[in-house]
Amino acid sequence: MIHLRQYKKPRTRKSLIALMGVILILVLFIASESTSSFFSRLLTSFAGPFWEAPALLFQGTEESMRAQELEQEITTLRMRSLSRDLLVEENRQLKALLGREDTIPTTLLSVVLVKPTQTPYDTLIIDTGSDDKVKEGDRVLFGSDVVIGKVEKVYRSTSLVRLFSSPGEEIGVLVGERGLSATAYGRGGGNFIMEIPRGIEIKEGDVVFLPSLVIQILGVVSVVEKHPGSSFQKILFRSPVMMQHLRWVEVLIN
Repeated sequence: MIHLRQYKKPRTRKSLIALMGVILILVLFIASESTSSFFSRLLTSFAGPFWEAPALLFQGTEESMRAQELEQEITTLRMRSLSRDLLVEENRQLKALLGREDTIPTTLLSVVLVKPTQTPYDTLIIDTGSDDKVKEGDRVLFGSDVVIGKVEKVYRSTSLVRLFSSPGEEIGVLVGERGLSATAYGRGGGNFIMEIPRGIEIKEGDVVFLPSLVIQILGVVSVVEKHPGSSFQKILFRSPVMMQHLRWVEVLIN
């Protein structure tokens, strides 16, 4: 006997109502504050590592850049030290040729009473004067080999020192290992400027010093400016001494 499968009508109305109910419950469930918090926490825990990755990468790049800057500073200091050592050796050889190898300069330790921040025009007042055999024109040093100025006025127990970096000051200098002659001009605050022909190589870190039988460093080249169309290059250099922090100096007694 053949049984025919009975055709059942779809429960369209009841199914639709049930489906709408389920959708409504899901909407209410998702919209609830607790559920939103749950999904927010879930999303944060999942995406957190991806958000933190760029920050960690940036931090690593920044540390790497700082390390490179420190390495560059160390290299610059080494170059300056090398330049100074070469100057010292050249100075020793020169004095040997002139038969003055044993020449020892006489210096007088002096306390700085008034600093450039307290006086106009880059000047100092020191606690030694004519009673200590200080004379006008005597050069003033810091650390025995860095020259910073000269005695301008002498009193019995004090002296006025004008810094070579004072605006308007002009002084002959030698630059670099080859000792190129040039004229430097003070710009104030331990800063100087000079112009030399464009074809002569001057680089940052070159030492600028005064012509003398003893080492007298005036400054170190910090900026070399070359402008198209100009036959000269501007050289900016500054003293290695922080003038506003000076506590003592040495007067080179002639």
